Amino acid sequence: MAITEIGMFGWCDLVATQDKAAIDFYTKVFPWKAEDVPSPMGGTYHFMKAGEKTVGGIVTQHKDPKLSHSQWLSYFLVEDIKQTTAKVEKLQGKILDAPFEVGEYGYSARIQDPTGASLCLWQSKAGPRTEKFCEEKEGNFCWTELLTNNTDVAGKFYCDLFGWTPESMKVAEHLPPYTVFKKNGVPSCGMMAIQKEMGKVPSHWMPYVFVNNCDATLNKARQAGG
Repeated sequence: MAITEIGMFGWCDLVATQDKAAIDFYTKVFPWKAEDVPSPMGGTYHFMKAGEKTVGGIVTQHKDPKLSHSQWLSYFLVEDIKQTTAKVEKLQGKILDAPFEVGEYGYSARIQDPTGASLCLWQSKAGPRTEKFCEEKEGNFCWTELLTNNTDVAGKFYCDLFGWTPESMKVAEHLPPYTVFKKNGVPSCGMMAIQKEMGKVPSHWMPYVFVNNCDATLNKARQAGG
């Protein structure tokens, strides 16, 4: 039975300026191990595994001027990547990387919403997967969230693009309403307005990794140089 459906958060890559340093850091912080494979795009792609499950990837950014710093990219699954990217432009978004083939795996594209946040689209050649991507298990990605400078503009863009339904909720008295985007009634991701106390933060997608002990994981991150 297919678990991860079209329109859902289905993968996460770190595009790193220094892939070896990134791998060294994250394998000290999370229970991850790197599995290196030749990349269809050249160089090496590093699958990150938590136990037997592949949970994400790390790749070198190859001096791409559009990615001048390391960045986690959230991927959303689509049925027809060319059709979806054409829709992006009609909705006032931008195509940063037009659809391209990634070996035997599928097709990828990188886009930007009207508020400046970038994300990736993925069309798999293998069809829907049968295991959950997001899981509340140690070292697994469990959520991704859009922090944006304009929730109205961003919300309309994504709902029109992916067919999401927004659901607003209050999470804390000192915070604005939080939006959960659902696809066919199933939560896919969230959205929150950037607050003044955050400083001059650009709109961006932020993935979450599930851990059993936040304090212990933060200590590991500090000890690893984070």
